[in-house]
Amino acid sequence: MIYCGVPAKQWAPFGVAIAIRKDWKHKIKDYTWISDRIIETRIKVLNRNFTIVGVYAPVKGKEQGTEEVYRELHQSMYKIPKKENTILAGDFNGRIGNQPIPECIGTYGEQVTNHNGATLRDFCAFNKLKITN
Repeated sequence: MIYCGVPAKQWAPFGVAIAIRKDWKHKIKDYTWISDRIIETRIKVLNRNFTIVGVYAPVKGKEQGTEEVYRELHQSMYKIPKKENTILAGDFNGRIGNQPIPECIGTYGEQVTNHNGATLRDFCAFNKLKITN
């Protein structure tokens, strides 16, 4: 497990981790701690490079913290080579609703949307990412 935030045995309001199978440990090329809420791991599988970006966004009501996480995330994603396969995963504490965005999100979500969900929708649409569950 690759993690950042606080020591593993300490309780904390933030921190993020990416779990990699033990038998894939040799596939890890590198990893980078972006912040207490964002971590990147690069792996090579079947001769293809993947960047896995793990995120733990602030809870609802912490809009300023959410905006800071997305600023850091945008800077981080900008540095990933366009040819690289990117997986963005984590707990975004967002409700994205069911209003479709072509090539990004379908119509099968719940009706509820919150600030974190709207921010996630905008970020994924801008970066041409698909939202799945």
